[in-house]
Amino acid sequence: MDGDVFSAAVLEKLPLADSVWRLLHFTMDDSWLEDLWARQRGRCYERDLKFSTLAHLIADALLEHSGSGNQAFERAQEAEVLPVSITSAYDKLGNLPLAVSETLLEEGTQRMNAVLPEIPAVDPLPDCWADHEVFGADGKAIKHVKRLLKPLRGLRAGILGARASVGLNLRTGLAVAMVGHLDGEAGEAALTEVLLPKLAAAAGPGKQWVVVLDRLYCNLSFPQQVLKAGGHFLIRYCTNTTFVPDPARPARAATPKGTGSFKSGVGWARLRRLAVSTCVGSPSICVTAKRSVWSRTCWTR
Repeated sequence: MDGDVFSAAVLEKLPLADSVWRLLHFTMDDSWLEDLWARQRGRCYERDLKFSTLAHLIADALLEHSGSGNQAFERAQEAEVLPVSITSAYDKLGNLPLAVSETLLEEGTQRMNAVLPEIPAVDPLPDCWADHEVFGADGKAIKHVKRLLKPLRGLRAGILGARASVGLNLRTGLAVAMVGHLDGEAGEAALTEVLLPKLAAAAGPGKQWVVVLDRLYCNLSFPQQVLKAGGHFLIRYCTNTTFVPDPARPARAATPKGTGSFKSGVGWARLRRLAVSTCVGSPSICVTAKRSVWSRTCWTR
């Protein structure tokens, strides 16, 4: 692969597996990985084991060895690609700054986007979102952590690893941003709040964007954070936020083609006026908004 130029026409002549492999190597180019490390490494350093080598070995572990880093490191030692011990490789991996992982995801997605067509052949989103970038955001803690460390052996209690909140572009299916925390008990909403400016940056300057969120964010404070970040929101309704229907505007029922039936109503969430909007793709109750306008849409099947 020469430089940063990658012809998408090549993909038409390659088997799927080879295409994925070549796209991965284009995205994770050594020169870019070394530049990323120089910018985000903080107080970390590299001597014999380069970050670019470690990144490729982790990719091999995920794609070839069912996620086993030990197998990937052993094969790399046999091929004389890993210049240090396996223990040292794990130490290097365990001490990587969070900023390196977050930037690797965000800038790697940007590099991948350079290969994608500007106009997708099939848009999975409804026509009403054609002028918007639509993101899904959610946070999870790493569960089922293996008890390989000596203090954890024989421990029956559940163990949580780190926690992260990730933004997914629902049009392309690519993860565009991530905010991580080493504490698995860290608040998900706080991480997602930090994620919002990154979603705005991923949408691009002047581009309207919408974030789809679960009921955890259905309150009177988090939607305001979305608005401050310049976005719109679609939030699954939670009964913790009181909705009072407007008796002068009765709910309307409809059954769009290809979806379940729904009811769209107007009212108030506590002291805030709600207005009608269309909720697409969720068989549940939602709160949606564009800027400062809220609405409640109830789906039934």
